[in-house]
Amino acid sequence: MTIINESKINESATLNNKGKTNCLYKGAPVWIVFSVVLCVGALVAKEYLRIPVKLIVTKPETAVVAPTPALPAPIQIPANIDKSVKDKNDRALKFFENRVSQIITDSEARLGMTTKKFGGEISTFNSCSYLIYLMAYDKVKSSSESETTKYFNTQIEKAYNPIFARINKELDVAVEKFKQDLMENGVSFATDLCQHFNPNDKFNNLKFVNIQSEEDFNNALRQLGLTGGILTIAVPLDILFVVQAQIFKTLIKNVVTTIGKLFARPIAVAVGSVVIAAADGPLPIGDALAVVGLIWTAYDVWSTKAEFEKEIQTSMTNFSTELSISQKKQMHDIASNLLKSHESIQDRIRNKYLNPGL
Repeated sequence: MTIINESKINESATLNNKGKTNCLYKGAPVWIVFSVVLCVGALVAKEYLRIPVKLIVTKPETAVVAPTPALPAPIQIPANIDKSVKDKNDRALKFFENRVSQIITDSEARLGMTTKKFGGEISTFNSCSYLIYLMAYDKVKSSSESETTKYFNTQIEKAYNPIFARINKELDVAVEKFKQDLMENGVSFATDLCQHFNPNDKFNNLKFVNIQSEEDFNNALRQLGLTGGILTIAVPLDILFVVQAQIFKTLIKNVVTTIGKLFARPIAVAVGSVVIAAADGPLPIGDALAVVGLIWTAYDVWSTKAEFEKEIQTSMTNFSTELSISQKKQMHDIASNLLKSHESIQDRIRNKYLNPGL
């Protein structure tokens, strides 16, 4: 009978297990070294042997974007239509400026002839005597309204008002012609745009001629489909009369001052006249001359008469020059305002086609 010793059996099993464990521990460095060698080999091959090493990279998925729809082409005004209306406006302005220049040049010639005639008439002996009488009367009575000024103003108006009325009428006609030209240009511009953007429109058969008033202008634009208030322009032509009145006032003041200086001696004598002091109002020229003829001699007037005539003609010539300059400036301002107003209207017509939804 064989006796089995358990302790030896257990010892033997333990030794076997330790052997296996040692084998595992001994094998582990081999795999690690092998892995390191492979990595180093790959790097060496890539660097020195130029053997491509393929790396697999996973790209992130990108979102799909829907294509942007194409925008419609912007609406544009044909260059030839734009240029046409600008050229027409320029021609209308040039015509107006030439006409105004001609009117003022002609009026200067008429004013020159009138000034020469007026200077001779206002400086006659009788006229000078009456002006002296009126100056003395104003000094004695100390009236708030100068009789000398009133008389001289009446004489100037009698001589010059027909010329001023003619000038103003001719300038008024020139302004109206310029307005009509600009209105016709605006209607022509609107018609051209209508025919371009709406070639089959019923408005294309409309023809507009002889636009003479703002009412004609607005009606034509409404018939072209451009509704709403289009034009309201006020041209202050009466400013010419205001300017003339201001220049007149300055002229008369200067002339009266000149009379006082040139005829100071006979005026001083007349101031002491009992007849003048007793009068309730200025005498008619005939009666006044009969009275003052007893106060001073003819020499007192004749010695200064020529100088007075020269001063009057110089003052009136300066007045005519100042008036012409003022008229040119006023006409320039009126033309500038009219042109700007109609260009603004033409811009509004243009925008109605560029922005049809507005």
